[in-house]
Amino acid sequence: MKKIIDGKKYDTETADLLKHEGGVPYKDGVSGEERECHHCLYRKKNGELFLVHYNHKLNGPIEKDSFYFDADLDDIKDAAESMLEVEEYEAIFGPVDE
Repeated sequence: MKKIIDGKKYDTETADLLKHEGGVPYKDGVSGEERECHHCLYRKKNGELFLVHYNHKLNGPIEKDSFYFDADLDDIKDAAESMLEVEEYEAIFGPVDE
């Protein structure tokens, strides 16, 4: 998947996947469908980080329009806090004060 955000290209094919958290089932509040949610943290070759969030019907195909890209560093750090172990987080973002 590729996306342009603020004039910069983000491409999951050329970036390194650092973490995939997925398969979290939930029930869509509008449609009532059973769905799965996924979060992926990527690093571009230039060191920039980005998140890709997507969801799909439980055991169903991934719909192309279900992808959401996020390149905001504060959002990325917030998501990474729940996705990563302490060691993984500090390896990416540096030491964190106690």
